[in-house]
Amino acid sequence: MRDRFGRGVAVAVLLAILTGCVGGVTGEPPTATVGGAGSKTATTEATTTAETTTTTTQATTTTEATKRSEDEVVHGWPTGSRNLAGVYSLDWTRCIVSRIDGTTSGCNVGWMHNGYGSGDVQITIDILPALPPIDDGSTAVTLAAHDALYLRRSNWREEWFVDVDGKTVAIRLNAVQQTSQADMDEAHAIIDSIRIEPTDSIRTAPEDNDWGFMVVFTLATDDWDSG
Repeated sequence: MRDRFGRGVAVAVLLAILTGCVGGVTGEPPTATVGGAGSKTATTEATTTAETTTTTTQATTTTEATKRSEDEVVHGWPTGSRNLAGVYSLDWTRCIVSRIDGTTSGCNVGWMHNGYGSGDVQITIDILPALPPIDDGSTAVTLAAHDALYLRRSNWREEWFVDVDGKTVAIRLNAVQQTSQADMDEAHAIIDSIRIEPTDSIRTAPEDNDWGFMVVFTLATDDWDSG
């Protein structure tokens, strides 16, 4: 009887030890696995999440940097095709450089119109060695923080002659008679946005720009081209 009871106790103890190693009778995770394989999986998942977050943050930062780059001044005249709204310039005989492939697109330097809008308005900007003869009826104004003369030839034709260090920036606005007020307002906004900047602000200053300055302006829409 005692031998049978002793063997029963031994078997029970052995079963208790074995079941304790595999989670016990309650089904709770064994102490041996805490901090083992389960912890490794959690660590891997946390690392993966952190890496994904870092990658997403880097991608967002890159996108924001690209946008900031596109918002910078574009030194060059608008191309002959549709141009993004932004800042352009008359700096010598150069068209803008494409943001996509780094090439130069053709353009008519000094002339542009709202060809992707109504096509009713055109603006020209020229650099003249001196002020040309001006008809009576001109008005003294300030444009681009410089002294200028303004001539209103008609409801559809206006001219500004801006004195910049002894040279003249000639700006002309021409429109057809059916031009809408909205189109005229946009053209005037472009002219009002004009400012004069020194040529040393050109990223790669061209040697053949002997004016000593460039004419910078802003297009508020993508309707304008020089084709």
